[in-house]
Amino acid sequence: MFCAGLFMASSLFTNSYAQKWTLSISGEVQHPIVLTPKSVGEMPRTTVSVKNSKGVTEKYEGILLSEILARAGAPMGDSVESKNQTWYVQAEALDGYKVIFALPEIDTSFGANSILLADMKNSAPLEKKSAPLEIIVPREHRHARWIRQVEKLRVLKSQE
Repeated sequence: MFCAGLFMASSLFTNSYAQKWTLSISGEVQHPIVLTPKSVGEMPRTTVSVKNSKGVTEKYEGILLSEILARAGAPMGDSVESKNQTWYVQAEALDGYKVIFALPEIDTSFGANSILLADMKNSAPLEKKSAPLEIIVPREHRHARWIRQVEKLRVLKSQE
């Protein structure tokens, strides 16, 4: 009985938390935006399959990072010129952990590296340690840039 109560309390916390988060996209974008569960739910969804560190295949579902950045007005697709090759995206987690992606790494017009902002894993919401959003980089063997609990994305230009 105690275990069932603990599970229910944990589920209620996770569901409550999952409905309150925001993700800000700012920096050198034309339209800084703040995403919510509702706005993300209205965006096109993608699923990627990846192997975890134990070799087990897992399926993540969410929004392509390129889609989110395009909506914010980051230079993507046909608008990318050679002068935009020094732009990057800094992703920041709730605990302050930060990772960087060169903008062309994210832009699907440059290649097939479909970097995903996931909110689901194996057909269920992300676990509490990763929720509400986690960046998944399918082609990376080391998961150091698979940043959990993402709350900010900033598009920046490197200083020369």
